Amino acid sequence: MVEVDDPPPVVSVSPAAQNVPEGAGFAFVTVFLQPASGQVVRVTYQTADVTAQAPGDYTALAPTLLTFLPGETQ
Repeated sequence: MVEVDDPPPVVSVSPAAQNVPEGAGFAFVTVFLQPASGQVVRVTYQTADVTAQAPGDYTALAPTLLTFLPGETQ
C-alpha cells in the first residue's frame, strides 16, 4: 500500500476578476495548480452569475472538466 501524505494542490485563476466591455468578445483566464502534483488532477469549472447575468450579458459555460497532467502547473 502506498500512502500519499502530501497536502493537496491549490487551484487558482488569474486574473481573479476582470471587466470586459460590452461586445468586446471573449474574456480569458489562466488556471494555475500549485504545487505541481505527481498525479493527474482534475478540476471542474463553470461560469456563474454575479454582476453579469447569462444569457443577456454573457454566454454561460456548462460544467467542464480541466485536467492537469503530472508536473503541469497551468
